[in-house]
Amino acid sequence: MPLEPTAVVWERMGDVTVLGFVVSRVTEIDYAKKSTDELTELADRFGGKMLFSLGNVTFMSSVGISILVTFNQEIQARGGQLKVCDIRPMLREVFHSIELDKAIDLYHSKQQALLAFSSEQ
Repeated sequence: MPLEPTAVVWERMGDVTVLGFVVSRVTEIDYAKKSTDELTELADRFGGKMLFSLGNVTFMSSVGISILVTFNQEIQARGGQLKVCDIRPMLREVFHSIELDKAIDLYHSKQQALLAFSSEQ
């Protein structure tokens, strides 16, 4: 029986956990539930510094945005911090229009976000 693909990919880069969605269109409620469960598990396991790369995301509905908002709250409750990077221009405009950029630190690139983490120590 083949393994079902996970909703979230991740890797550790030093003390930062770098995350990303597996899909390019984050729209489905079932996907939101699965990815939220995986993100909660990663937050419990690593906590601290989390960097979410949206480089492969071409569309995100309110379902996807709610995943980020909920995950940000979970990370903050654990004393950690979430940064989001590699955001396509159209999605960045949406984040700005709903003022998500006031709640979550947004960066153009993974390197900028990682530098920001290292400069905060």
